[in-house]
Amino acid sequence: MPWREISKDFYKEFGEYHVCMHWNGETGGAYKTTFLTDRKAIMRDYVLCTPWVDQAKLFISLDDAQAYLDHERSIRPGLYDDWKVIVIQELKNETGHLPAPAIAIIGGPAPVHPEPAAIPLPATAYGL
Repeated sequence: MPWREISKDFYKEFGEYHVCMHWNGETGGAYKTTFLTDRKAIMRDYVLCTPWVDQAKLFISLDDAQAYLDHERSIRPGLYDDWKVIVIQELKNETGHLPAPAIAIIGGPAPVHPEPAAIPLPATAYGL
C-alpha cells in the first residue's frame, strides 16, 4: 500500500485522539513537530520524544492529555513550556502540515488505541 494511503488510514482511524506536541512555528523545509511518547529510555526512567505522530502517547480525553503534560512540566520545569495538547486531526489547521506516520515511511508496529483512564472508585467508609 502506498505511503499516502497508509497516512490517510492512520488519520482516519486515530484522528480523534489527543497528543502532546511541540511545533517550531516554521513551515516548509524548516517545519518540525515533536510528540511526547510513552516509550522509555533503556537505561533511564524518563519520557522520550518522537517526530512520528503514530508513536506519540495517545489520549482519549483532553483532560488526560493535559494532566500528563502538566505532570511532565512539574518534574522538568521549563522544558515543556512551549508544548500543547492537540487533537491529531487538527494538526493541519494548527501547523499547516500533516506529518507522515512512521508506519507509512519506515514501517514498524501499528499504533494501538489508548485505553480509557481508570476511574478511581469512591472510598468506602467501614465501621460507621
